[in-house]
Amino acid sequence: MVEGVGRGERVEVERKWKLKTTERGETKDVRGSLRQIIQEMYDGKKKVVSDFDSNPQGIQMEIAKLVGQENVRREGRKARKFADTVNMFLEELIEFVKNKSKIKEEKKKLQQFIEQIDEILFGFSPNIANEAGLENLINLGALSTRVPEAQAWFGGKMTGETVYELAFCEEKIVGETVERLKGKTIAEKLDFINYLTTLGAHSSANDSSAYRAYDKINRIIRGLAEIETRPLVQYAIQLSEERLSREEENPSVSVVHFRGDRSGGRLHADQTVAVVEESVALLGKIQPDVVLEQGDKILRISKDAVAIFDHSNNGRFYSYYEGSELDEKDRERGLLAVATGSANEFLERATKTALNPLELERVVAYAQSRIIPSVSAQKGVNPEDVWSEIYGVANKEEWGEYFKNKKIIENARQQAVEYRADLVQKVESGEMENASAEKKFGDFLDDQERKSGQIYGSVKNFLQKLYQDKSFADALAEFVKKIYEELNRERKSLKFADYDSILNDSNLNPFGEAEKETPLLLQHLHEPKMMSLINSDLNINLKELPLASQIHLLRYLSEADNERFGRLKKLLGERAENANEILVSFLSYSKDKTFGEKIIGLAEGLSAKDVKTIFSKYAELVGSIGKTESEARAFLTKKGEKEKLKTTKITQEIINRAGDILLRAGEKKMDSPALQDFVQQIEKTQNEIVLMAAVFKSMQDSEKKPDLSEVANIDLEIVKPEEMESEEKEEMLGIAKNNYANSEFYKKVVEPALIKSLESEENRFYVLKHKGKIVSFCRFEDRGREKYFGSFNTTQDAQRSGLGEAFLQRAIEAEGKENDIVANVEENNPIAKKYFETFSFQIQKELSDVEGTGVDGWEIIRKRKKELRDAA
Repeated sequence: MVEGVGRGERVEVERKWKLKTTERGETKDVRGSLRQIIQEMYDGKKKVVSDFDSNPQGIQMEIAKLVGQENVRREGRKARKFADTVNMFLEELIEFVKNKSKIKEEKKKLQQFIEQIDEILFGFSPNIANEAGLENLINLGALSTRVPEAQAWFGGKMTGETVYELAFCEEKIVGETVERLKGKTIAEKLDFINYLTTLGAHSSANDSSAYRAYDKINRIIRGLAEIETRPLVQYAIQLSEERLSREEENPSVSVVHFRGDRSGGRLHADQTVAVVEESVALLGKIQPDVVLEQGDKILRISKDAVAIFDHSNNGRFYSYYEGSELDEKDRERGLLAVATGSANEFLERATKTALNPLELERVVAYAQSRIIPSVSAQKGVNPEDVWSEIYGVANKEEWGEYFKNKKIIENARQQAVEYRADLVQKVESGEMENASAEKKFGDFLDDQERKSGQIYGSVKNFLQKLYQDKSFADALAEFVKKIYEELNRERKSLKFADYDSILNDSNLNPFGEAEKETPLLLQHLHEPKMMSLINSDLNINLKELPLASQIHLLRYLSEADNERFGRLKKLLGERAENANEILVSFLSYSKDKTFGEKIIGLAEGLSAKDVKTIFSKYAELVGSIGKTESEARAFLTKKGEKEKLKTTKITQEIINRAGDILLRAGEKKMDSPALQDFVQQIEKTQNEIVLMAAVFKSMQDSEKKPDLSEVANIDLEIVKPEEMESEEKEEMLGIAKNNYANSEFYKKVVEPALIKSLESEENRFYVLKHKGKIVSFCRFEDRGREKYFGSFNTTQDAQRSGLGEAFLQRAIEAEGKENDIVANVEENNPIAKKYFETFSFQIQKELSDVEGTGVDGWEIIRKRKKELRDAA
């Protein structure tokens, strides 16, 4: 039992853990102190020392001193407080490595630091990781194996130590571990399952004692399956159990692990032919801005994005990429890109010193098998012709002879392997004595040596000739580099971001509502086998969804219980032909968490035909959002304004509009006119006036209120009715009719007054237009020292953007310099509040039951500018 902790008691350690010292009662920020220790070790200000050799300056003793546990540490006792502080130290170490790994300039220094840490603190067993305790160690292992730089070093050591601890721990640990999992988020549970699979694979590869760990791991997974029924966790458990079953039959993990080997910390993923071919073909089209490590691949993850996956199929970086269909040429180009990329990187390093004979032979063999055949096929010549062009150290006949001899030697080796296997079989069956078999094999090798001695000599002499001409290696490096650069010119350069960036990507998280676990959840979703399993179960294709919709569908699925998930699954089964369009609409879940159920309810109540019309139209809008943001800056007049434009606000405005339209459709009986109205409303959401209004609205947060002059293609006209075309008058009447929705007040009061004013010479109209289309209008009528103001309307496409307000401000300022302005307004008109608060109108007279409509109102007045100043 741990000292200082009662039976069943658990000391929870918060992220910002602070403790009080026992003597002075001072508050210490333990995490902050641990971060400082790590930074000082990294900067070389503090020596990295372990105290396993009873060194009082060791890091463990320093950790103990932070929390008043020196005596506990000195006497070799176990205490929860010390274990939790070691755990915090290792958490901070992993976080430190993760953050530093994102800084390219720090790469070399970080690698040296990791190697030093790995050797001094983790280079033996038990090590510092064991002191954190098994409960913490499992979590630390899961964290460390998510950071590639740590994964290949001390992350792998943690995995080994965790297997050891599990093998020899008490049986009650299984139940306690499952119980603790109840309090974890779904993202943490998925990561836990993933790491348990890695631990199980390691257990399978070791001796019988490690099998006890394997058994406990399986029981933890089965226990989790009983307490967590949400579909995402169940999918992960299914995949884990399938993999562990295969590992038990045929372990894929080596018993011996090497420093820097990533598979020591995170299990290699099964690679299907389809996955490998897709990655190779995409590499033929894409040039990433990050270096691909061994085992990395590029795969499509959505309709509009690709990701870089590591050896364990863990998504690391994503980038937007629409792309096109992949073909055989892409695959050939991709294979060449991979081959020349690897060769170029090796040769750049190697030729700075000198290639030794063995390295030179390997590079030539690699180029002959992976690079030269493609080049020779393009040129329509033999490979030896290409070799002779690289550098004149040998002619094409000599190259041809070399590769012919290499083939003979390779065939001889293969014959020796097959002959030996045949002899072994005869010995095992009793057909031949072991001594006889050994003699026969020796005679066989002697005979081969006599026959091929000259060939071996020829190959050796040729390689010596290459090696002695030092310029050959440089020429080969230059040749590979040239091909590599030509390929890169053909490929599209893409900028990749790590998954954590999703939270700050306004295209993917427009309202900033996504939880911090979202990137981790998405990494689990994008694992090819997980995607395949979900696609099969729901009869969908996740890769056909935009990445933004994927993210918010995933948020819904991570929160949905079995009943809600079952309802969605049933809907997708019944609407299989429109399943993906329905799922695209989950983008609106980014704003409103109730939207998921509303989408399902809407789709359940519609016919298959109406579902197709409504949701495919919405999906079309979602697909245009990214393009919309890039086009938005065209609506501004000045370069500085374009650069300051907050496109997030534009995305939010369009999603809000589209979501409202979608929900309103669900409240109506979907007859033909209603369906046509929905389509028109969605199409209007994509028009230029809506986008221009969204741009103007996004500028409202700036230090100064935006001016109409800052918007491109905006015109403000002052015209008399006789100067207006009949089409313009009809357009005004149409805008007013839409705004009042054919109300009784509109029919009796608004429409007659507007029609009359459009024919009266005493009125003049202020009209705001965008590319000739009316956005907003109002009228003024001279009445002696007063001017009557009325008929103010803004098209619904531009409402709530601030455009109408800015337009009206301009008109009232112009007309109210020397005259009072009067107007009539109904009490329930939302604009009335603006008249009082923004434009300084005051109530002059109450109006009851205007024109017998049952609507009350006011006559309001705005005093001329001089009187306003005096009043102020």
